[in-house]
Amino acid sequence: MDFTVTAVKALTVQKQGQNFGKKYVECTVRDTQGNERVVPVFDAEANKYLKYIGIANGGTSQTGDVAIPEADAKWSYAFDQEFVFPEPMVRVDGVTGQPLLNKFNQMYVRTSVRVLTRYVYDEQLQLLNPGGSPLSPLRGWDLSTRGTSVMNSFYLPKRMFEAQGSASQQVDDNGVA
Repeated sequence: MDFTVTAVKALTVQKQGQNFGKKYVECTVRDTQGNERVVPVFDAEANKYLKYIGIANGGTSQTGDVAIPEADAKWSYAFDQEFVFPEPMVRVDGVTGQPLLNKFNQMYVRTSVRVLTRYVYDEQLQLLNPGGSPLSPLRGWDLSTRGTSVMNSFYLPKRMFEAQGSASQQVDDNGVA
């Protein structure tokens, strides 16, 4: 599916852990049917979009917010894929590190998350592998990299909260990132 980036917002990972303090970008994207969603973008890919956001808004642009060029605003060959966590995980609040709770005061426990992956059409791959997929993942957009980045930025292992006596407060939910 093709997406268009309509807005970008610079944020900093607040969850304690290996990504604490790292900048990332939330890209608002629109699909061909007009549906919008927010996609977190990390690492080198985030740097690409930070240059379009003014310093006052957390980006790196000296001249303020700048329009995103079409080359960076078009995402072709993008797909939702399921990343399976290595163990049950809990979505946590970025500031306090405490579990996010539903209206019944229960933690959201997940075993997987849906992430947006991006690919490029590779003519040479199609020639080498007739009948196979001609798509190769863009660097940093493969399922493993995207899922691991989302997990390390927004989730903690459920076992950490079981040790605190919170095991009775849980509910399963599938998320989209």
